[in-house]
Amino acid sequence: VNFKKEVVESFDIDSETAKDSFS
Repeated sequence: VNFKKEVVESFDIDSETAKDSFS
């Protein structure tokens, strides 16, 4: 469960970074 949570958090961070790049 913890591993899955970390993956989701990492994905969220990547998504935010991608949004900043496209902004």
